[in-house]
Amino acid sequence: MLHHRMQLQPLPFNLIQSGAKTLEIRLNDEKRRNMKVGDVIEFYNAQDPTITCKKSIMAITCAASMRDLFQQIAIDT
Repeated sequence: MLHHRMQLQPLPFNLIQSGAKTLEIRLNDEKRRNMKVGDVIEFYNAQDPTITCKKSIMAITCAASMRDLFQQIAIDT
């Protein structure tokens, strides 16, 4: 299990922290390709990096395009 840190703007941070937002979409760049199900992401608030919350990666979905991703997510949910 690896530990990752990601910055979020205050609104999405608050939604993730509260559990109202359960999906985070990111480009599958080099940093994200190292993430695995079961790893932990420590999100931190962009306005105050001392405010953090930790969440476990429950699933990873990859797609060739945003359209494909949204179609896949709609099927999975």
